[in-house]
Amino acid sequence: MSHTHLAVHADLRPSATPARSVMVFVLGLAITTIGALAWKEIDSWHSAQHAVRSELQLQSLSLSSVFETAFESAEQTLNGVAYRLEYNQGRPAVALDLRRRMLRSPSLSDLRFYRSDSHLVERASLTPLAADTLPLWVQQQTSQGRLTGYGRDGDDFAFYRMSRAPDGRVLGTVYATLADDYFQTVSSQNLVAQASTGCLVGPGGDILLDLGEPGTSCRLGRNAQLIKQLSEKIGGYGSSVQEVDGSFMVVQQLRNHPLRVVQIASGDLALDKWKDGARYSLAAMLLVALAAFVFMRYYHHALHIRTRAEQALLQMQAHMQASHDLLDRLSQHVPGVIYQYLERADGSSAFPYASQGLEEMFGVAPANFMRDGTPIFERVYADDSAALTASSQESTRSLSTWQHEFRINDRSGAIRWLSGLANPMRLDDGSTLWHGFIKDVTERKRLEARLTLAASVFTSAKEGILITDAAGTIVDVNETFCLITGFSHEEALGQNPRMLNSGRQPPEFYAQLWSSLHEKGHWYGEVWNRRKSGDVYAEMLTISSVHDAAGAIQNYVALFSDITPFKEHQQQLEHIAHYDALTGLPNRVLLADRLHQALIQSQRRKLCLAVVFLDLDGFKAVNDTHGHAAGDELLIALAQHMQSALREGDTLARIGGDEFVAILTDLEHAHDCEPILVRLLQTACEPVHLGQLDLRVSASMGVTLYPQDGAEVDLLMRQADQAMYAAKQAGKNRYHLFDVTQDAAIRQQRNSLERIEQGLALGQFVLFYQPKVNLRTGTVVGAEALIRWHHPERGLLYPAAFLPVIENHPVSIKLGEWVVHSALAQVSLWDAQGQSLPVSVNISALQLQQQDFPDRLRSLLADFPGLWPGLLELEVLETSAFEDLSRVSAIIAKCQDMGIRFALDDFGTGYSSLTYLKHLPVETLKIDQSFVRDMLIDANDLAIVNGIIGLARAFGRQVVAEGVETTAHRDLLVSIGCDVAQGFGIARPMPAKDFPAWVKQWQCHSDASNMLASRTSS
Repeated sequence: MSHTHLAVHADLRPSATPARSVMVFVLGLAITTIGALAWKEIDSWHSAQHAVRSELQLQSLSLSSVFETAFESAEQTLNGVAYRLEYNQGRPAVALDLRRRMLRSPSLSDLRFYRSDSHLVERASLTPLAADTLPLWVQQQTSQGRLTGYGRDGDDFAFYRMSRAPDGRVLGTVYATLADDYFQTVSSQNLVAQASTGCLVGPGGDILLDLGEPGTSCRLGRNAQLIKQLSEKIGGYGSSVQEVDGSFMVVQQLRNHPLRVVQIASGDLALDKWKDGARYSLAAMLLVALAAFVFMRYYHHALHIRTRAEQALLQMQAHMQASHDLLDRLSQHVPGVIYQYLERADGSSAFPYASQGLEEMFGVAPANFMRDGTPIFERVYADDSAALTASSQESTRSLSTWQHEFRINDRSGAIRWLSGLANPMRLDDGSTLWHGFIKDVTERKRLEARLTLAASVFTSAKEGILITDAAGTIVDVNETFCLITGFSHEEALGQNPRMLNSGRQPPEFYAQLWSSLHEKGHWYGEVWNRRKSGDVYAEMLTISSVHDAAGAIQNYVALFSDITPFKEHQQQLEHIAHYDALTGLPNRVLLADRLHQALIQSQRRKLCLAVVFLDLDGFKAVNDTHGHAAGDELLIALAQHMQSALREGDTLARIGGDEFVAILTDLEHAHDCEPILVRLLQTACEPVHLGQLDLRVSASMGVTLYPQDGAEVDLLMRQADQAMYAAKQAGKNRYHLFDVTQDAAIRQQRNSLERIEQGLALGQFVLFYQPKVNLRTGTVVGAEALIRWHHPERGLLYPAAFLPVIENHPVSIKLGEWVVHSALAQVSLWDAQGQSLPVSVNISALQLQQQDFPDRLRSLLADFPGLWPGLLELEVLETSAFEDLSRVSAIIAKCQDMGIRFALDDFGTGYSSLTYLKHLPVETLKIDQSFVRDMLIDANDLAIVNGIIGLARAFGRQVVAEGVETTAHRDLLVSIGCDVAQGFGIARPMPAKDFPAWVKQWQCHSDASNMLASRTSS
């Protein structure tokens, strides 16, 4: 109880701190009150100044309104007089009118009319004048063309207006002054009482009328610049107030006249308004200061008396503090919180004492809970607050031991579990005091939750769970284990998991399982086990080892699920994915896998294999005649028969329709497959009995062998497929062995064709031109266009390197059309340059035999509308084989109708020269260079040349000799009647850009013999 009294009565001990706080508070309150009064008076001062400004502006506006009225009345009089003068052409008969109008404007003191020479004509006033001429300042302004203006006339305000006749002639000037006493009277009625000065200022800043005390003009003159600034600030109309030397200056701009009313009022106006109220505030401030002083003196005396009482308590507090410190040292070593909790009779609460752990546990500083326990309860988890309050109230009512577990939110926001224990006691004032202890049980709660969860999972899990000890003896199983295996809980306990062994896994499997458990602490995989009924099932199994704190294995936990339905479904899917639905044979997917495996085995065993592509002959007719159902039955029966014709290790697959593929493996020699192929053919030809139907088909088979260089699954399948088509073309019901060498040649040709088409698209082909010359006259009579290929890798290629590849191929037609078009373009260019030479072009028999050849030729000629078609000559090889000479002759005739010429090239080398000569309407025969080159040394060749020339003469054809290389060739040809020739002795084929220069050089020689001699000698 000593600690209780210390905690409860600690608030009552004397302290100097509250005394100082009270004195500071009273002093601060007094200063604040005085400051507030002073601030009020400052605000009152500003209000007084604002009121004075407003009053001055209002009075100035009133005065300017009076001036506006007076000026309007005077201006109307002045305007009337000016009008009358203008109407009466300046006659002085207006005098009466002047006096009459003065009566209407009491502000006017004088009204005059001056002639154009500035001399007085008429006036309406009894005041004597100093001079009878217009004032000098008016004369200066009127001479500058000003019609109206304002100014000074002594101490009076004056203004004028010029009067003109309708023809623009100056009649005179109407001049008026305003009565000074009138404005003095008006000003005295409208000026602020304290205003000391006032005046009317003109547009130029000069003072036109003095409204105040003497000396006003001088004082305002010193502030002329300020008046100007205020006027600019106002703008067209309005007023402004400015403090000047302790006074208020008011500037008011008149609405309809460029004039300003200026007043200067005393600055005491605002002071007078403010000082009446200020004296009351000053008195209040003095009273507040006096009251604060009296209170401070009295309170200081009271403190002195209390200090002596405090000293008496200090000794007792020292003893109590020593006991309190001892309790603190003890509580710091206790794992938890020792505390006192006080619940007062009024319902409030506090923690008079708590060990340091309470702040660490709840995150609340001691100052916040020693007098008020609310901050502690604010940390209680919301869902536990009601139960905590109920248990506390029950303990208060019955004074029984309080024990409760609840959750709090610590300073980091995390949830912690606490367990509290306390004994209550009732105090004399009706409050209840608990002495208790609180400890953190969060980890225990977490462990309990994990154990509860583990028990729930073990009981409710959809997977079977089996727990063994370190020796492998079953110590527990769950309900799902019993449902899957058929063993009850009692039957499983004490047994070894080997009771589930199905025998499907070899001993090596279990050795690897235990090795993984010992090395990694777990194992995962599929296992086939046996139920109590003897049925084998598949399960997905996970085994983990459980270790104790020392790392030794205590238990093994196995979790498994029955995946037998999944495995069965997987097998069904695999069968569907890999087997033909109709015949049950492997499909294309499984075939590819087996062929791949067969290639590997063939390499490993150094043996051969054969791939057989089989297509049924006549199967479509069966389908069309008897229907698809009969066709399907036939396929099923043939599949079974052909499967029986193969060996055990061979594979037969259906890849679609009536197509099958067989893999024949383990062949020591390539020819070992032949007996099997014969059996397959015989089996496919056997009749199939389907009810009343006897169906019979045959088979065409393509065979390819392995090993071969670079062969893979896809390549072997393509080769077998190609060989099968060869068997079909050879008559069916047979097999054809794929020829690798022939296939390589075909692929080489295909690649060459692709390269030629690519070269044509990329513009790699060019034409060279070899001239034709008349040997007698030396005249260049034409040229032959010869194709060349600028190969990107092999350089410039001659026709023999690529033309044979495209012979009888559609590419030759495309290339031939390009040659014709390019030759026509070159001939057109030379013709435009003044050099018209016929050009001959070689065309293939395939191109010439196209039915639309004349139309295609006409289209090419249409690209060059100004070109004479006779400049194009088409050369046909005499060795070409034409299927229908009459049709070719008709095509040539159509082209000749367009003006195209034809020549028969290499004449004499073919097998039907006379037939071609008879049926083909060509104009020219070209003697093959092999005869011309050797005619000097071979009498037979000379006889052939003579014979060709004779035939040409007999049939009315022209003749051209190829292969002229020497002068002797030239002389002999001329002597036997051949005048036109070409050859290396004349010129080699050259690019088109070099041809014109060559022709020019050739024509420089006198005759062909000299040029030919120079060519051959060089």
